[in-house]
Amino acid sequence: MSTPASIFDRAQLLCAEARRLGDSEIDRENAARVENEITNAHTLLDGLEELLQVVELLREQGIDVDTGPVDTGLDRFARHAGNGVPSPKAATAARKALEEVKARVSERVIAAWFEWANGVVSAIPTDRVFLLDQARAKQVQADLTQLRALRGQKAIDPDVIARFDTLRNRVARALENVEDPGPHLRTVLQEVQHGTTLDQLSDDDIAVLRQRGWAKHIIVKREDFD
Repeated sequence: MSTPASIFDRAQLLCAEARRLGDSEIDRENAARVENEITNAHTLLDGLEELLQVVELLREQGIDVDTGPVDTGLDRFARHAGNGVPSPKAATAARKALEEVKARVSERVIAAWFEWANGVVSAIPTDRVFLLDQARAKQVQADLTQLRALRGQKAIDPDVIARFDTLRNRVARALENVEDPGPHLRTVLQEVQHGTTLDQLSDDDIAVLRQRGWAKHIIVKREDFD
């Protein structure tokens, strides 16, 4: 069975021959028009095939992508091309159908990707980052920034998927053995991380830092002394 790509290739060869041997200027012009439409359709088909490869990768991640029908217009075009040079109308219809299909699949891929990636990022226990040492916390924060950027990508390709997967696994490993700080310690650590003064910390704040072993990691000094 011929693939759409091989059908386009055959039709292009027929058009080139028809343009060379055309009995009239109109025949040659029509052949040139059809050849141009087929070239554009072939490019669209390549892009659609790349999108469908991405769809398969997303499905491997458990992401459901409803592409809808992807062969719209191709069957009819294949029938025309099988009988020789397709008409300009058939070639234009095939190209327009591919444009519509590619746009629809691209839109659905982006929507499915964002919904899934947003769920992954939202589920990361980012409140535990403040419990890491400075070097590891900095790395995790950088990874989280990249994850959020990749979540909003409008061009999803295998590199984007692989990069996102690598980053989320690295963040998960960094946080998997970190205990849940609880709301009180989380708030106090965030205040200390961003910078605060001693009068802003209550007795209970200082007590929770001591109880959870964090007091020894916090340096207190006068602001007017170097």
